[in-house]
Amino acid sequence: MKKILILLSALLVVAGCNKKEVDLTTTFEKSNYLETDDYEGTIAYAKGLAQQFDQVHYQSIGKTVLGRDVPLLIVDENGYTSPKKIRKSGKNIILVQSCIHPGEPNGKDAMFLLIRNMLNDNINSDLLSDFSFLFIPVLSPDGLANFSPYNRINQNGPKQMGWRVNAQGLNLNRDYTKLDTPELRAFVALFNAWQPDFFFDTHATDGADYQYVTTYSMEDFGNYDEGLSQWLDDVWEPQIRHTMQDLGIPITRYIEFQPWGDPTASLCDRSFAPIFSQAYAIARNCPGVLLETHMLKPYKDRVFSTYQMIVETLKIIRGDKENFKARLAQAKKNDLTLKALPINMQSEMNDTIWEDFLGYHFDTVWSEVTGSWYYAYDTTRPERRKTRRILSTRPEKTLAVPKEYIIPVQYAEVIDLVKAHGFEVNELKSEKTLKVNTYRFSNVKFMPVPSEGHSRVAHCDVEEITKDVTFPKGSVVVKTRQNGVRLLMNLLEPEMEGSLFEWGFFNDGLQRVEYFEVYKMEPMAQSMLAADPFLEGQFKEWKATFPKDQQPSQYEILNWFYEHSPYCDKNYLVYPVGMTR
Repeated sequence: MKKILILLSALLVVAGCNKKEVDLTTTFEKSNYLETDDYEGTIAYAKGLAQQFDQVHYQSIGKTVLGRDVPLLIVDENGYTSPKKIRKSGKNIILVQSCIHPGEPNGKDAMFLLIRNMLNDNINSDLLSDFSFLFIPVLSPDGLANFSPYNRINQNGPKQMGWRVNAQGLNLNRDYTKLDTPELRAFVALFNAWQPDFFFDTHATDGADYQYVTTYSMEDFGNYDEGLSQWLDDVWEPQIRHTMQDLGIPITRYIEFQPWGDPTASLCDRSFAPIFSQAYAIARNCPGVLLETHMLKPYKDRVFSTYQMIVETLKIIRGDKENFKARLAQAKKNDLTLKALPINMQSEMNDTIWEDFLGYHFDTVWSEVTGSWYYAYDTTRPERRKTRRILSTRPEKTLAVPKEYIIPVQYAEVIDLVKAHGFEVNELKSEKTLKVNTYRFSNVKFMPVPSEGHSRVAHCDVEEITKDVTFPKGSVVVKTRQNGVRLLMNLLEPEMEGSLFEWGFFNDGLQRVEYFEVYKMEPMAQSMLAADPFLEGQFKEWKATFPKDQQPSQYEILNWFYEHSPYCDKNYLVYPVGMTR
């Protein structure tokens, strides 16, 4: 027995020797708060935390197009690394994301400090009793690897930083629905597996100059789950503003003057589509906030304000734990009975709030270089002034929630995206003809330049129609009684901002593939009129819609007859996705 104890003691000594002591001082601290790590340094520090603490687990959730790992730290008091075990322990799962724009790295340094402080220095360690953390130090590794002092012209530090887009030249914070990037594919897979309870996305903003170090954006305008939006509006917002004020860090909502950068204008507080991070999260019933530190404030202040926003938010959740938990559960139930969805929230002049805005004195200065006026801020003269904030609470329209969507098999990329977002689909085992609702488009206009690599639809008029459609074998049926129905509708409803239709995934149906010759259509039009008096009446009604001095051309007239003939492409300008009501 004595030999066994001696052997066990020896093994423990060896195990202890194998666990190297790691220098946990961050580059941010070593540089007197002026620098941040590049990609290699970020990975090294993340791995160092995992090496030092049993409560931290490092893993890669995917690779970029250049082969770099997208890192994840799982931080749990018990060292658990599975969502099932953590859920069973009763903790809320908090997802924190940094460096989606690697030129804005304050969230990375803030979270490294928080994890280190909780585990090494017993600062805020009580949070680990209630929360487990998923922390993505850098969502855009290739962007962070593009490290330079010249990446953010408007920004006051750190000395070097990453680039805004990934190696594909894509802005990841426009990719949450279309998933063109491996980074966002990895993020969504993580989201599917863990179903986090709260989400932080950390940024630094552009725009006007003002006193606030940090602003925030959240979704409380009426188009996402009411209970979660009300929690953000009634519980989180008043408490976080009061607490941060007491800490000497006044905050306000995201600052976006209309027009942009004009400090004399009103602020516009708008709802974002799920192509953006915090909107994607709440569309999947995970409330979250976008933290936007002000780019001109010292980097030290930006990091520590992000740190405090995260810590104080967690305290608010803990103080309202049961109510928060109930809201999350109810939101998932609400998805299964959702009947209608307000979409594309517009600014409502009647829904205005006035706030004491903490700005700086500014002058309008004439430039001899550009021959124009511009605003010059004097940061030695802080000012408090009343500013109007207009809220985007008026929906453009309300859509009824269908029972299901049917996606033809030939749109395999769309089917893949629906599956990637975690929605269940049922595949047709044989060809099937169904009477479905769908949409007919008109007045389609495209954006004049590509957007994120897509030829994007800027506008179209939409008319709902009913028709018989034959769906080939392999087409899929997607029931809407699923968690995250708002996201599903955002993917598949053409009129919604950021829909797959808007991104150009259905552009093939917006182009004509057959044309007529005038010498063939002229006699055919005459024959059609002679054979059908009712058609003649429709033709006259159509012509009457034109002003007398702007009558339709010969081609427009013949095209009208072509579209009323059996030769017309019945799929032209018709949405291929079907719906049942």
